[in-house]
Amino acid sequence: ASLRIYVFFIEVEGNTITASAGTGGQIVPAGVVFVPTGSNRTFAVSNDASHGILDVVVDATNHFGSTNSWTFLNVTSQHTIAAWFYPLTCTVAAAAGPGGTIDPAGSVPVAWMSSQLFAISNNVGSLVSNVLVDSVWRGATNEWTFSNVTNDHAIDAYFMPATNLITASAGPGGTISPSGSVWVVWNATQSFTIAKLKGFAISNALVDSVWQGPTNQWTFSDVTAPHAIQAYFEQMYTTNGTLIAWLKFYGYLSEFETADWTDYDGDLSYAWQEYQAGTIPTNKQSVFKALRVAYSNGSNLVTWYATTNSGVTTYMKIGRSTNLLYGGWSFSASNLSRSATGTNAWWDTNLPPKRIPYFYRPTITNQSYE
Repeated sequence: ASLRIYVFFIEVEGNTITASAGTGGQIVPAGVVFVPTGSNRTFAVSNDASHGILDVVVDATNHFGSTNSWTFLNVTSQHTIAAWFYPLTCTVAAAAGPGGTIDPAGSVPVAWMSSQLFAISNNVGSLVSNVLVDSVWRGATNEWTFSNVTNDHAIDAYFMPATNLITASAGPGGTISPSGSVWVVWNATQSFTIAKLKGFAISNALVDSVWQGPTNQWTFSDVTAPHAIQAYFEQMYTTNGTLIAWLKFYGYLSEFETADWTDYDGDLSYAWQEYQAGTIPTNKQSVFKALRVAYSNGSNLVTWYATTNSGVTTYMKIGRSTNLLYGGWSFSASNLSRSATGTNAWWDTNLPPKRIPYFYRPTITNQSYE
């Protein structure tokens, strides 16, 4: 025998309630829930072990906080309900680059809505260069606080080598290299080269307010503090090549360049010419002159003395005159190198006619010195 089953449906009037839950918990029932018109419907809200209930929102605008259930009464229209959860702890990822530390470091749990301070410290020889907080550069700071934490964060501390300033300068007469403001990495070494200009000598070097004497180099080793170095020079020669000590010996105590062009004794020779000649600048009788003229085989051998002062390489020339009152001087020889012995000689092979007197006068030409 067969049976027939008949199912009869009746239309029930009702409305739907859309229920949803965020991460960290659930709402039951969930999804689109049919509720007959005029009836009630309860929704249960629960969180998992790592979250708490943050808020239950009904119809998008009504917030009922951390309740674990909600009942719609006498439902006559469509509704929505959404449950939201918060993590009981958030995580701040903290890291420090080479040269320093951040404390605490690593994955740092932070309770919901609480604050967390991070201390940033540089090692000896380093400085904090920048701090990156949630992908935003915050500059060089030694601490950062996350307040009212409601989500995960990240903080990264960066460091750079510390530098110290060495101020280097040179007085007139020379150079120091490098010069000016020289920045040196912590614990590194920095050398300075001191060089004199022509006519000067290194007189002293002042390092951190201590005189170190004449030196052409100075090295700061394992630099961990600022320093200063100043190089000083003493003028040894004038621009004409005259030894300053020689000028001082004869009473010229200042303004040496001016003194070098002074004819103190009125013998028509400047001080620099007297130095080159080996004569005395304060004695009018001490003049640059021929010592002897000797005739031989139709030529005259003229001899004269010139200084062999160290550094003097000035060339000389010989003037000849047949009339000291009216004739003037004509230069018969020039660019004559000086003898290392001090006694110089030159042969005049182009003598004037016999019975005409002639006179010789040695003079200094353009000077050159090292």
